[in-house]
Formats: sequence, structure tokens, C-alpha cells
Amino acid sequence: MNKLILSGYTRNNNRGIHILSYDSEKLHQELNKSNQETDKPNLNISGLDKEIAKLNIVIDELGNETDQISLYTSKSNQEKKRVNDVVFFTEEYFIEEESPTFIAVDVDEDQILAVSARGNGGVSLYKKEESCYVLKDEYLEMGSSPCHLFFDDERRLLYSSNYHKGRLDIFSVGKESLKHTQCMKFEGKSIISPDQDSSRIHMAIMDEYNQNLIVCDLGDDKVYILKIGNDGSAEIGGYFSTDPGFGPRHITYGKKEDVYYLIGELSSEIYVLGYDRNEMKFELIQKISSLPEQMTKKESHIAEESYQQNTEISNVANEKVSDVLKSDISHEIDVKNTAAAIKICSDGRFLYASNRGYDIITVYRIQDDGRIEFLGFEKTYGKTPRDFNFIGEDYILVGHQNEDYCTILSRNRENGRLKYTGKRIDFSEIVCVLNACFIAGLS
Repeated sequence: MNKLILSGYTRNNNRGIHILSYDSEKLHQELNKSNQETDKPNLNISGLDKEIAKLNIVIDELGNETDQISLYTSKSNQEKKRVNDVVFFTEEYFIEEESPTFIAVDVDEDQILAVSARGNGGVSLYKKEESCYVLKDEYLEMGSSPCHLFFDDERRLLYSSNYHKGRLDIFSVGKESLKHTQCMKFEGKSIISPDQDSSRIHMAIMDEYNQNLIVCDLGDDKVYILKIGNDGSAEIGGYFSTDPGFGPRHITYGKKEDVYYLIGELSSEIYVLGYDRNEMKFELIQKISSLPEQMTKKESHIAEESYQQNTEISNVANEKVSDVLKSDISHEIDVKNTAAAIKICSDGRFLYASNRGYDIITVYRIQDDGRIEFLGFEKTYGKTPRDFNFIGEDYILVGHQNEDYCTILSRNRENGRLKYTGKRIDFSEIVCVLNACFIAGLS
């Protein structure tokens, strides 16, 4: 059985961390069957179409029924469609925790490290014991909850990024224990208020060689490279400055050596960076937008042609939406967008980035030299897709910060494009999605 771990805010229906199991073969069969038998028009046709990605919003504005083409509808409609829309996973374990907005896993010791909003905010450590996870240690003295955790299994260190406090906390992780070894406070600011009135540390991960720690400071428009000691000591060895207002949020790497992909929350751009681990520096190779208004006329034309193949919408809606397709929809609808997660599929061929506001996942092809080529995008059919992850090779599960469900997109392995399956799982305010099939003791 395969595993997923979902966690998020606990302001509404969610109560903590959910460890789910599923049979990948049965899931694939069910989703394929639902795609063939669905009575909904197939309007989310992979990703070359900003207009189609916005059709449900357009029709909402025109005053027509949205449940003909959209996953999420009014609460009354949502309830009656629940049987058809939900994919059931089995919840094997549940950990009650207050707003565990990010988690990391200690594979060797079967331990889960979670952000906690209890006390003054911090980190909790849970150990698996027989049929449940038990709280073994915690550090709740940060003044505000961190936003990201990364576990360094070689050094057995946990790196905790704190957006609100602009600090990086480092913990030594033992068997059932946490020891706070260092707190690094960053001081800086940039041009966008209030997001960049001070340093805001959003992510810290080890590089591909497990040599240096890479730290994203969204508030100061910098990416730091830190030397890390086995004892948890850390010192800055270098940094890279982005354009003002970029807001570095997350960074990742694929199979191309010394090439990294940095997403800017505030500019909704992606930087492709060359990396020198010994000189401890990055250099800019490419920058590209992930926003719909950056699409070319050719892509818009393809989107319109694809839309016209879907004729099951009422004639009135079709006529009105067709008029919108001929204009630039980015000027018709004012959308405030912030970029969120950035991830690469296991074969290293495609990169995916989520955008909150447009509520889409943008798709890129990774070229031989590491540069990326924009392919298109797909709507996530939920508000605020803060995180997502792969379910095997063929699907992506999307967590939505402002919904009570996650949605499932199918992924074409050959061309990388996405398509909404019409299926969801009902977990509220999910902002961390971890593919956990590799975790010891969970298989």
C-alpha cells in the first residue's frame, strides 16, 4: 500500500495530521473509469489555455450555472454531488495537533516532526508506537509557528524556517528527543509592504550534495548559502540577490547537476539558477513568469480551438464565453496572485508550480541544459493551492488552504500536462502534502 501524509490549519474542520493509505492500481482504475463515465463536459483540457482555466469564473460572472463545468459549487450542490466527486482513501493514522502547517519525517526512527501552533509556536516530535503516534518532545518557544521544516538525516538535524520572526532554528533530533542548538536571526527588507518590511525566512533545504544549507529569505529578496557543521553550527558562506519584489519562497533541484529552480511568491516568477557549491554562489540562467497573462497569442488560439470542441455547455453560456475568449481574459478579471509550491517529477523531465489567486498549477518542460519551457497550466478546482504532490507517476493531489477538500489531477507522463479528474478527498485546509510511501514502518 502507498501512503500520503496531509496536514494543515486547524481553524475549521481539520484537527491535525492524516496518514492515508491507498492501492495505486485500484486508484488508477477508478480514476480512469470516472474519466470515461463522467457526465461533465471535459473543459479542463491539459494546460495550454488561460481562457479555459478561467471558464468557471467567467460563467460565474455571467450569472449562469457553474456546476455544469466546475468541481466546486454552492454548498447545496456540493452535497448532492459528493458521492460522485469523492475518492476514498483509508486513514491509517491520525495525529491531533494544532495547525501543523508543515511536517518532516525521520525515516530511521519512525518519527514525524510537525509545526505546532500550541504554546508560543514551535515544533513537535511524534514517535510511532504500535498502532499510533505518540508525542515525545516539543519546543514551543519561538514566538510564532514556523512555516517550513527540513530534516537532514545524515547529520540528524532539523531546520525550521520562521516567516513571521525572520529566523532559522536548528535542532538536533534524537530518538524521541529534540535539542535546540542554534537560532539565526536575519535582518533585511525590500520594496513590498508589508510582506517585505523585514526578513521572512520561508524555506531551508540541503543542496543536492548534502553539503550546504540553502535558505530563502522572502522579505529581503535573498537566497543564502550556509556552511553546516555536524554539531548544528551554521554560518553564512554566500548569498544571491533576486530582483526587488521577487520574494524567494521555495527552491528545488532535479536531475541536472548544479541547476536549481527558485519560485518568487510576490512576483510569481521562476528563476533557473546555476550553483557552485565550493564558491557558495548562484548565478541567474533564466527567469520566466508563471502567470496567465504572459501567454502568447498562439497559445490563446489553441485554447479557443480546444474550447470549441466542448459543446455540452448551454448555447447561451457558450456564446458569452466565446466572446470573452476573443479578448485577453487577464484584463477582464483582476486577480491577485502569489506563487506557492514548486516541484519536479521523478524522471526530472517536468517542473510544476502552484499559483494562488489564479488557482492553477503551471507546467514546464525541463530542457537538456536545465532551462525550462512553458507548456501550460490546469486549474486546481479549489481556492488557494498552497501545496501539492505526486501520487505515483500519473496523478497529482492538490491541497487547498481555503477549501474543505483536496483535488486530484491526472498527469500525462509523456508530455507532462495535467487534467482534472473530477475527484477529490475531503480534508480541510490542507497546506502540506507529503508522498510518504518511502517511510519506514508505513509500508
